[in-house]
Amino acid sequence: TYDRAKALADVLRCEVVGWDRLIEARAQVVVNATSVGMNEDRSPYPAELWKRDMVAFDVVYTPRDTRFLRDARTAGAETAAGVEMFLRQANLQLKEWIGRTMPTEVYKELAKTL
Repeated sequence: TYDRAKALADVLRCEVVGWDRLIEARAQVVVNATSVGMNEDRSPYPAELWKRDMVAFDVVYTPRDTRFLRDARTAGAETAAGVEMFLRQANLQLKEWIGRTMPTEVYKELAKTL
């Protein structure tokens, strides 16, 4: 929700812009933290607003290549897929639970298969 995003933005010292102000926002980093794109070929962000100097991060990890990421890439923006976040989160959990992270070769293999 907007209120939850605003609370996080206050901690991170960044700005949250509502959907109604996207055009004026001139965002550099856009994070899709919704489920839009998980079970449908849709994006919550208008394709025409992507620019080459932007970064798109999608927390959706299935499918791996969402409409959100494809639109951003088409415009020349950098992209990061949700599977990367999923694996990093798992790695941090392993470190917390057993005091070790997963071996690099396991991490790379998982990244290919998820």
